[in-house]
Amino acid sequence: MIEWSVFVSAYGDAPSSRTSITSASTPLTLPAAAGWSCDVGTPTRAAVDASHWSEVRTLECRRGDAVLSTTGFCQVASTSWGARAAVLSLGSTTSEERVQITVDCTVRN
Repeated sequence: MIEWSVFVSAYGDAPSSRTSITSASTPLTLPAAAGWSCDVGTPTRAAVDASHWSEVRTLECRRGDAVLSTTGFCQVASTSWGARAAVLSLGSTTSEERVQITVDCTVRN
């Protein structure tokens, strides 16, 4: 079983959060100053066989006509697994609107 979570890190001393997400398309809650709306898409799974497969999710953020997206995945290879997180940094470098979003996964037996 793959468990997905989202970490939202705001700029400076603003509070950050980590939440578990389901397999449904999930809108994210960002600090109001960020000005972006983001969601994590439903997982897509591809398999070579029953013990070698991957699951991919897309993180997409929008502000006006601008769209940024990236993907993260979990890969299972027999009894081991690996992952690559989806990460987006949004906003100006030293601005209160700055936010970093990380979508990652864990494989549980």
